[in-house]
Amino acid sequence: MCPEENDGIWVGFISPHDVSTLEAARGYLTEMGAFLVKDASVKAIKSRCVAGLPAQTFSGTGHRKGKSLDFTAITIDMPNGRVAVSVGVFEAGEDVNVISNINALLNYLKSIH
Repeated sequence: MCPEENDGIWVGFISPHDVSTLEAARGYLTEMGAFLVKDASVKAIKSRCVAGLPAQTFSGTGHRKGKSLDFTAITIDMPNGRVAVSVGVFEAGEDVNVISNINALLNYLKSIH
């Protein structure tokens, strides 16, 4: 997803079929990360809850096409052996209010079994 009014933001969500734990999700992010951000450097890893579910966040920096980028990836332990993965990539220095709005989307996650 890319907001129409701001082309400096990209957000994606996926629940990969072959990823069933937060540890496996971390490996998935490592493989996927090179396609989203070049020379990614993770600055912080935190455990948290998202929509009442265990989660981990990975925040860092990198670049793509000559632009400096910030990113946040979130892995969420869903019921029934599933994990949701969300990645947000932002041009460095993006408006914090826009990022807060995107983070608010995560509170609407629900697992349908």
